[in-house]
Amino acid sequence: MRSALGTVSRFIAGYPGLGRCNPVAAASFNSRYLSSQPPPKDTQKELAESITKEVAVRQSLETMLKDVDKFRSLPRDQIEQLWADFHKDKPFSLAGKPLDPISWIKLKERATASSFFVLPVVRSKDSFFVLLTEYKEEFVLMTFLDDYRRIGANASPWCSIRFFPEIEHLALVQTKFSPYLTRDDASRLTEQWIKFYTEDKLFENVFRFNKKPETFDFNSTFSDVINGKP
Repeated sequence: MRSALGTVSRFIAGYPGLGRCNPVAAASFNSRYLSSQPPPKDTQKELAESITKEVAVRQSLETMLKDVDKFRSLPRDQIEQLWADFHKDKPFSLAGKPLDPISWIKLKERATASSFFVLPVVRSKDSFFVLLTEYKEEFVLMTFLDDYRRIGANASPWCSIRFFPEIEHLALVQTKFSPYLTRDDASRLTEQWIKFYTEDKLFENVFRFNKKPETFDFNSTFSDVINGKP
């Protein structure tokens, strides 16, 4: 992940994972915010580190599928099913919901102009931590925010989202994640990140984070997510 620049960088450095907060709400959030690294899930640390390195690897369709040309020629519903089947037995990757061309173009334009954001991961009703996300060239990297604040661009990615827009009538979505996250974590992060960049009202928060970070309010943006509401 490259270094965040300008006001976004100052925002990230200036507060431990929470943006500009209402003081009363921040008090309850602070008591639940995890600033230490959560342990890997279901694996030893050495294996976790090895898998984490794979999160940032960008693969092409040609390296993953045997007959890409045939795959591209199939009807949309068959492509979606085959893409889901391809990932179902892979422990640290999953298939996201494909995007239609209009949604993909909107997402790409917005993410190119506003490439950074933050997303909370709720570990339990009593705790959560925050990931910093960055989009670049059809690829999203997410890293533990406190690692980024300590070591900047050297922070290891915990999750990545890869988009494959080369199929004519849809853009495929693939998520890879490290053992520091669960499969459900990765699925929710993928869904939330796409929603924040494609839904107009939600994107206002992304825009503020990148262009007017002094106006970004973490509490109002994520209160429902952190408090377990749908």
